Amino acid sequence: MLGKFIVTLIVSLVTVAGGSLAWPRFTPAPRPPALQQVHDYVLTTDLGKQVAAVLGVEEGKAVEPLNPQKIVSGAVGSVMGAVESRTQQIIIQQAVNQLINQLGKLPSSEQQEIREQLCKP
Repeated sequence: MLGKFIVTLIVSLVTVAGGSLAWPRFTPAPRPPALQQVHDYVLTTDLGKQVAAVLGVEEGKAVEPLNPQKIVSGAVGSVMGAVESRTQQIIIQQAVNQLINQLGKLPSSEQQEIREQLCKP
């Protein structure tokens, strides 16, 4: 029971400390007073300064808030590109399969003639 309490306490502290540092990335609104006090304290520690640097929210540095629309549109663009590429692969494979089927239905002499034409150096 005590172990769960300690783990919960540590997770809560990390969440509040991280939230106090990342606040400007989510909203341009000022931090609530209690969160500002946590933020000020966290920045007095070396670990807090390092985490702030990683998040790009260092003191005196302009912070660009996360733009959910930009993130979503970037993800959608990536997915669409992957779908388009896969679709092209499937279409090409189907076309090749159709050509192979049609080639197999031709008489041997015509098959040989086509192979010679395709395999010319």
